[in-house]
Amino acid sequence: MWFAILGPLRVDGADGPIDLPAPKQRALLAALLLAHREDAVSAERLTDVLWGEAPPATAAKALQVHVSQLRRALGAGQPIVTLGGGYAVRLAPGELDLERFEALAERARRSRADGALQDAAAALREALALFRGPPLADAPLLGPAAAEADRLAGMRLAALEERLDVDLALGAHTAAIVELEALAAEHPYRERLHAQLMLALYRAGRQGDALAAFRRVRGALVEDLGLDPGRELQRLEAGILAQDPALDFAPEPAAAAPLRAATMSAPPPLPLPATTLLGREEDFATAAALLDEGDVRLLTLTGPGGIGKTRLALELAQRLGERFADGARFVALAALDDPARVMPAIAQALGAAESEDQGTFDALRTLLGDAEVLLVVDNFEQVLAAAPDLGRLLAAAPRATLVVTSRAALRIAGETVLAIAPLAPAPASDLFKRRARSLNPRLALGAEEETSVRRICERLDGLPLAIELAAARSPVLTPAAILERLEGRLDLLRAGPRDAPVRQQTLRATIDWSYDLLDPAQRALFAQLGVFAGGWTLDAAEAVCGPEALDGLATLVDHSLVVHAGDRFGMLETLREYALERLAESGEAEVTRRAHAQAFAALAAEANRGLHSPDVGTWLDRMHADRENGRAAIESSVREGDAATALRLCGGVWRYWVTRGNLTEGRALVAAALAAGDGPPELRLEALNSAGVLAAEQGDFAAAHGNFEETLALAREVGRPDRLASAYSNLGNLSLYDRDFATAIELYEQAAAIWRELGDDRGLSLMTQNLGITHSGAGDHERAVELLEESVVLARRAGDPQHLSSTLRSLVRVLPPGARDDAAVRPIIEEALALSRDLGDRPGVTECLETLASLVEPRTGAELIGAAEAAREAAGARRPSDEAAWVLDAKAALREALGDDGYATAVAAGRELTLAAAVARAGGSG
Repeated sequence: MWFAILGPLRVDGADGPIDLPAPKQRALLAALLLAHREDAVSAERLTDVLWGEAPPATAAKALQVHVSQLRRALGAGQPIVTLGGGYAVRLAPGELDLERFEALAERARRSRADGALQDAAAALREALALFRGPPLADAPLLGPAAAEADRLAGMRLAALEERLDVDLALGAHTAAIVELEALAAEHPYRERLHAQLMLALYRAGRQGDALAAFRRVRGALVEDLGLDPGRELQRLEAGILAQDPALDFAPEPAAAAPLRAATMSAPPPLPLPATTLLGREEDFATAAALLDEGDVRLLTLTGPGGIGKTRLALELAQRLGERFADGARFVALAALDDPARVMPAIAQALGAAESEDQGTFDALRTLLGDAEVLLVVDNFEQVLAAAPDLGRLLAAAPRATLVVTSRAALRIAGETVLAIAPLAPAPASDLFKRRARSLNPRLALGAEEETSVRRICERLDGLPLAIELAAARSPVLTPAAILERLEGRLDLLRAGPRDAPVRQQTLRATIDWSYDLLDPAQRALFAQLGVFAGGWTLDAAEAVCGPEALDGLATLVDHSLVVHAGDRFGMLETLREYALERLAESGEAEVTRRAHAQAFAALAAEANRGLHSPDVGTWLDRMHADRENGRAAIESSVREGDAATALRLCGGVWRYWVTRGNLTEGRALVAAALAAGDGPPELRLEALNSAGVLAAEQGDFAAAHGNFEETLALAREVGRPDRLASAYSNLGNLSLYDRDFATAIELYEQAAAIWRELGDDRGLSLMTQNLGITHSGAGDHERAVELLEESVVLARRAGDPQHLSSTLRSLVRVLPPGARDDAAVRPIIEEALALSRDLGDRPGVTECLETLASLVEPRTGAELIGAAEAAREAAGARRPSDEAAWVLDAKAALREALGDDGYATAVAAGRELTLAAAVARAGGSG
């Protein structure tokens, strides 16, 4: 396992990242990792970490629960052990980023003491690259441990100052000025940073600016803190005023270079990027770490056009070139389209001259025989046939390292591929604003405009080139106006810099460049894949595009036109828009959309069975992954008047819309399918049932009643006893909501008789559950408990975890107050909550939170009520009237315990919680 606390808490296992959604689990793990060298952390100390000065009475038990849950979340091989009265985490060397940071910082100190400044700088840069953001940003530590995040941030700042000291000792004063100015502004009282800035400015020939920097820090210290600058800062000011020669840069004498049979020409300056590197710290750290490994000598940076491959490669050359005795060289291949010209271009960059006795490759082999050089080769995608030549070159030059940028992998021996992802939201927004302000330095953005900028970057997939092209419109368009026009993004984004390559002056030209490298079959597949919304699986691609899709997909992934993660493929929305344009031009759009709709109709039919089985969680996940494809398929079927496909798509998946989806959207899609035409009676029957359930979930009981009556009639007509039982049950629900208990019981009994005859445990469990709820509402609590206990037994036998959760929480609610012993009841509702949480069943989680509200301490209970209300509103759902009485009683008790103001404050706080945070709050309430 790999653990990281130098930023948001991160855990990587053998199968990838491990999600820890509960804040207390994250805090617990962070506390153990911080103390990884200790024998054990006592339970008392961990209690302080999790609850601070106000632990609950059951803190000891709750801590054990949190430890158990954390172990379960970490899975096989988890390192937490119990020792005496506490816990410890046992890590192997190198499994914690903090340990790696400390080792690199120590290596840097030793190297600096030995005079190996280049090695010290490299170690410090690698150490600082381990920081991915504010340490422990998502792990809330309380008590004395609350200061740990500040301690780690202080370690980072100290290492940064150390690295800047080394940079200045190496003569990099001019390059350090911009960074130091930003750091000095961020830390106005940090005298060491200000001293470094003053020295860098002075050595760059800017004595006046160096003295102005001293005046700024002196003003901040005196005016804000009432302190004078320290003696070292004052001595530095005096030295600058006197132009003390001791402040001048004095490089150490360079060691003699080894003799070679042939030597490369002095390296020309690397291209200077016009912009700073934004949002690529993790990519840079990964690439740098790979290049530090002795067996990685060919690193290919891949990604779609405009993702920033060249910019990252230049940063690697600038910052890592000094590690190579012969420096770094840059070879641009964008103007080449002939693979035979690649080796001559590299030879020219290195200064290898042909002769009568040697051709180009032989000249390169002679030159690079023992050369230690970092060679960056840019834009290789259009000369992929020359990839074997790079392999030969590496074999002939055992000390050379290549970094290649390409939209497609080279696929040669020894290659390591690093795919460059789109920018994260924060750096994407920063890039937009920097580009916009370069065109209008007076640009000021308010809160609404900042929101528009974030949405622009989201719509542009975090693609740096697209963001810069959009920002170039800012002199004439507001961010809101740019956002509005992004529907035609390929035509809007035409404002690239005149000095950029032609292929990067418009977004369309950038994608054209990649598209033109494909053969006709690959172009056709790329266009067809545009019909998928939100990604697809290989099975779906083969169903829509044909069995040959596998080979074509592999090529499109290689060319960075399609991304692959886990078992799904996807396409940036910008590329998808381009693909749909090409599909329309091909004349194949209609037939491809029809194939797409039929493929997902088949999936929906399969899901209709799966959503009522023990595998309900798997099917909910699958339907959620393809929710956008399902929506697109229904809409296209409705547009074409294909009622059968539309009804088949939406008839059986109402359970997904209720559990994970959006009720309003689901109801609208089912209504559109029903209006598209009559369709086969069997399919219409399913859709009518879906429409009724969704309407009832939103409180539109009149519409639901009409749908269920029509379902009842059609079920009799086609001879479907299971649908007949469902209709009786659903009409019984409406009677229950109307508090007509006698009618509800009669309808439920009719449905129960059918399910019993069919031998359907799940259907019978559902009816006994409904009957129990109804008898409770009618005042017969003893009968209600009997029925609910029978329902739980049947639900366990049926094996449907979602329904089991529902029966468990119903059982808790019908128990009379005197029977709600905490020790007996809490395990029941906690099992229900765990089942709903693991399934991602939002309505189930919401009901569990409301049920728990009367079983926890009052403030926590009120917060759970607030969180549940917010969750219902977000889903467009209403609380059924049969549940209202329970919740009203719980609210009244909580208001009495907290007072009106205290209750309102707690509910408001709960409404701000995410559902996941509310679940964690319920678990940690003691």
